[in-house]
Order: sequence, then structure tokens, then C-alpha cells
Amino acid sequence: MPPISCKVVVAGELSDHFDGAFDGLSLVRVSGTTELIGLLADQSALQGVLRQLADLGLEIVSVSTTQP
Repeated sequence: MPPISCKVVVAGELSDHFDGAFDGLSLVRVSGTTELIGLLADQSALQGVLRQLADLGLEIVSVSTTQP
């Protein structure tokens, strides 16, 4: 199965402390939100990132995926 291209948007601008913390996704800060963008191995990896965000108490604004 090919990797999944994803973008997860969370409320708030995460600090540089979180760079590399989410399965290698890049952080892009955009006016009050943070976009986590990149490739994930599969749906299981995406669920892991979403669980990690929830465990940190971050508000998930949106999730979008496509096949690269």
C-alpha cells in the first residue's frame, strides 16, 4: 500500500519544541493554527498521530488525506 499524504490542522500555534514529534510531519504555523503536513506510512500511522494529538489535549480542526 502506498503512503498517505496528509494534512492535520490543530488549533493554536505549536512551538518549535514539537518539530519532528509527530511521525516526521512538518509543522506550518498559519494565523492561529498549526498544520501538520507530510507522508505517513498508512492509516495506522495517521491514527497514531491523531491519538498523540488527543493525548496532548490539542483541538483537531480538520484532517485531510490523499494518495500521493
